[in-house]
Amino acid sequence: MSSASAPRSLSTSGKQWFWAGTLVFLSFALPAEGLSGPSSPAARAASVDVTCTGALTSHFTPGLSVDVRTITVRGEGELTRCHSGDPALTSATTTYTSRGQYSCTGGSARRTYTVRWSNGRASTIETTTGYENDPKGQRLLMSKGSVTSGEFAGGTAVIIASLPVTPPVACTSSEGMSEITVPVAVTLLKP
Repeated sequence: MSSASAPRSLSTSGKQWFWAGTLVFLSFALPAEGLSGPSSPAARAASVDVTCTGALTSHFTPGLSVDVRTITVRGEGELTRCHSGDPALTSATTTYTSRGQYSCTGGSARRTYTVRWSNGRASTIETTTGYENDPKGQRLLMSKGSVTSGEFAGGTAVIIASLPVTPPVACTSSEGMSEITVPVAVTLLKP
């Protein structure tokens, strides 16, 4: 990949954490702990409406810095590997917005996602978003909530974005980090 096609906020080392984070992240995409529900693999599969993986790009105004401040986040993403009972649902695009107290190392907010599925339907998802660390030390941005309308309405949503273990250098600049692209997994559970 040429540096001209890479997002501005990702350096070569940033690309390395992106792909390494994807591998670590995917091992936690459907954690049994933390989700109430059946514990056997077959029972868990029966309770899932759809799972997807892909990437999200977030834009921050003002830029994220080392200090906590009110930030508006808007973003978009491609979910390229979706699995569900609907053979026409193989991918999706999403947009999202939130406003809350964030820094490069923490924060939380309510977030609204609009997901447009490849089967022609859409979902609106309302979540509470915050930072967490998994047992292996990976930093995660966890969005947990519900599907409020459209496809899968009434279901539970778990959206997990894998973050760099150390914040990008842009966090220490006077403007802060204005954009980042991270791997993501989306799981929607049946009501």
